[in-house]
Amino acid sequence: MGKFDQVLLISDYDDTLVYTRDSFENDAPMPEMAAYNRKRICDFMAEGGTFALVTGRSWPLIRPFFSRIPTNAPCGIDNGAAIVDPASGGYLYLRPLPEGVLDHLREIHAAFPAVCCELFRADHGCDAFQPSAYTYRHAKNCRYTFRTIDDFSQTRPPILKILFEGDAAGLDAIRRWAADRPWAADYELVFSGSSLLEMVAAGANKGVLSLEMARLCGKSPDHLYCVGDQQNDIPMLKAARRGFCPSNAVPAVQAVAQAVGHCREGAVGQVIDILDALY
Repeated sequence: MGKFDQVLLISDYDDTLVYTRDSFENDAPMPEMAAYNRKRICDFMAEGGTFALVTGRSWPLIRPFFSRIPTNAPCGIDNGAAIVDPASGGYLYLRPLPEGVLDHLREIHAAFPAVCCELFRADHGCDAFQPSAYTYRHAKNCRYTFRTIDDFSQTRPPILKILFEGDAAGLDAIRRWAADRPWAADYELVFSGSSLLEMVAAGANKGVLSLEMARLCGKSPDHLYCVGDQQNDIPMLKAARRGFCPSNAVPAVQAVAQAVGHCREGAVGQVIDILDALY
């Protein structure tokens, strides 16, 4: 029996477990995680703990890096839309966008003709509409490929997530405009970075997903702990018994979670140090 047998620790990936910001903003090589994170996660699992990743990335974007992550649980993806079995890529939980999403995308395009977005399909494929320089850099750094489409009818539903890309002001204009549509309640739109706006089905968020992960792993929410850095992590930080964030987290996250050190300094490892004292 290990001291962490009852415990489920869930971490976000980008800028929480691994500091990837420089890769996306400056086209720098994708880094490894901090050595302290690796050591303490392995210590945690050796004492019976369950460590899971819940990321905004789709499976093709996290799969190339997954073998580097010490984990003993399924993987949550697409900002809360799905859980996959890492061995097969098969779904253990799925909450795709509603059938009317393509019509609503056409409305968004009519209102914002320059809109750039990626559509991540349930078959693990990706379609890009009006891809930008950011889209190409995103694909290069995350090691996936996309298919360019000229019309939303060319994609293949079901769609798990739509990722709008651009400057923060433009993306916020899309978010505010969409919030006034009759169909607004069917979706969640949340920032996962200053140039990334995620669109998923209502209820497909990291909070709901973390509780589903606990159920799949046979853990009580009373022993669920989460760590994340961006606005899309807030639901899981609130769902946890206790939420944590690295010191590089955005202010909205630091307002609802206990801050530890910087991601580059092994923030997740420092969270495990706190759990070590609790258990």
